[in-house]
Formats: sequence, structure tokens, C-alpha cells
Amino acid sequence: MRKLLTIAFIGFASLSYAQQSEVRKISSKPIGISVSTGIQAKIIKSNKNEVVLEAQNQNQLGKIETKVESGVLTIRVKRNSNIQNSKNLKATVYINPNLSSIELSSAGSLEITDAIDVRDLDIDLSSAGSLKTAAINANALSIETSSASKVHTGAIKATTLAIEASSASVVEISGASKTTSIEASSNANINAQKLSSNKVTADASSGAKINIHVTESLSAEASSGARVSYTGQPKATSFEKSSGGTISNAN
Repeated sequence: MRKLLTIAFIGFASLSYAQQSEVRKISSKPIGISVSTGIQAKIIKSNKNEVVLEAQNQNQLGKIETKVESGVLTIRVKRNSNIQNSKNLKATVYINPNLSSIELSSAGSLEITDAIDVRDLDIDLSSAGSLKTAAINANALSIETSSASKVHTGAIKATTLAIEASSASVVEISGASKTTSIEASSNANINAQKLSSNKVTADASSGAKINIHVTESLSAEASSGARVSYTGQPKATSFEKSSGGTISNAN
């Protein structure tokens, strides 16, 4: 009898925590995506053009907004809506991953498992947003992070790369670029040791850290306890240090 009660309890618990799902069609092909308010999103390469939402119940599903406006697919909890437990809000997005803009904020996260191949890509993360991508091939790639957000890319291939990180955000990037501009401040951490760049401009301040690999030229500034560490043997270098900032060769 006790065993039967235990089995019944487990079955009831499983039903209680079962996720509810809903399929929503995307009205037009998006060229950008924005995810926020704690929603965990994942892009799967497909021509379905739809979003599969998951939540604890239908009430939560009804509070999630999905819309395409000015070419950007927005996935978020509706304004003035209250979801007590947003940890299980998920969105699987079936679209072409070749987007020109990615915006994540308010603990929204996004994973892209297929390679991205575009002319230009702008990535903007704030307020604990999190992004993980496969390889990125772009002419111009821009990454901006703040407020404890995190970016982890697969191998990139870019003509120009610009990274701006602040407020304890983290960027981990690998691959190759011809010209790279990096700015880090307020305890941000940029790990680009596995990124091979021909020409690099790096500026670190207020306890930030930049790790880079350079092949031709490096212009670096470090101030207020910040650190720039580089590998490689650039033929041309220009360094400026102040207020406890350090610039060092880690070969």
C-alpha cells in the first residue's frame, strides 16, 4: 500500500511540474531578435517561421508576447504582467539564424546552434542577458555588453570587429579578424586569446581585463587598475599606462 501511495505521489508531482506548450506562427521573416524578462530562447535553423513557447501553465503562456516589428522578433513577458516563477519560460524559435541584430536584456538568454553568415551583425546585451552562438561569418561584427551580461561565440571570421564591455560583463570570443577595436571598463572581462587579429586597438579601465592575440600591430591603453595582456609578436606597438594599469606580453 505504501509503495502504491509513493508511486501515486510521484505521478502527481510529475503532472504538477509538466510544462505547457504553444505554437505561434511568425507573420514575417525576421532580420533581428530581441529576448528579455528571463525567457530562455533557442534558435533552430528552419523555414517553419514559428515559435514554440513553454511555461508552467496556460496563464503564463498568455503573458508572453511574441511579435515582429520593424523586422525584429520580440519575445518577452508582456508589460505590467507578473509571473512569479519565470525560470521555466522557454522559446524555441524555428527561423533562419542569419540575423543582422541580436538584443538580450533582463536575464533573457539565447542559444544559436547553427552557423551565422551575414554581412553585418550587431549584438547588444544588458542586465544579465546571455548569448551562446556557433560560428559567425560577418564583414562587420559589433558586440556591446553591460551589467553582468555574457557572450560566448564559436569561431568568428570578420573583417572588422568592435567589442565594448562594461559593468562586470564577460565576452569570450575566438576565430579571426583583420581589424579589432576593444574597449572594456568597470571590471568587464574580454577573453580573446583564441581570436587572431591583425590590427588591434585596446582600451581597458577601472579594473577591466582584456586578453588578446595580435599578429601585426597593437595600440593599447590601461588605466585605474585595468589590465591588457597579449600574445603574439606584433611588429608595431603603442602603449599608454596610468593609475595602476598594466600592459604585458603573455607569450
